[in-house]
Amino acid sequence: MAHLWMSDDGGDWCVLSLNGADVDLTTLLAREQPTAEAGSEVAPRALLLREPSTGSSGWLLVTTKGCRARVSGKSVATGIRRLVDRDEILLHGLGRCYFSTETLARIEPLSEEDATGCCPRCKQGLTAGQPAVKCPGCGVWHHQSDELPCWTYAERCAICGGSTALDSGFSWTPEEM
Repeated sequence: MAHLWMSDDGGDWCVLSLNGADVDLTTLLAREQPTAEAGSEVAPRALLLREPSTGSSGWLLVTTKGCRARVSGKSVATGIRRLVDRDEILLHGLGRCYFSTETLARIEPLSEEDATGCCPRCKQGLTAGQPAVKCPGCGVWHHQSDELPCWTYAERCAICGGSTALDSGFSWTPEEM
């Protein structure tokens, strides 16, 4: 699930999950309702909108006239920009945040759609409803139950070598910038 890294009042970074709902980034960064500039009827806005064709992974930054926004150092001159992992979003006069598509490993029942193929660790088939973990790195599903602890069996994913710790947290944070 996509999320935003935002600085709290103490200067620490916190995560805001983008659960599929559109977000008024202007209000979020301002922490209050922005006001219209003199001679303007509408306050400039920056909105995060989910791309309908990509499910919850594709997001757009859409700005209204008068909103001065930059994404990873480049002006959003056309009023729209597709976001990619680790994009810095800077709204003039309001602040910045970082967009991320990184997901965390978590145990969940496999959906009918995801129950295809086999587990890369044990080579057994994946079945709908079975507890499993989707690797945040490569997106491949592994069994994870008392009977088939395939995800946590080893310290690394069977495909990409990513960590299999269920409590490892995010591998990237804005502090690295």
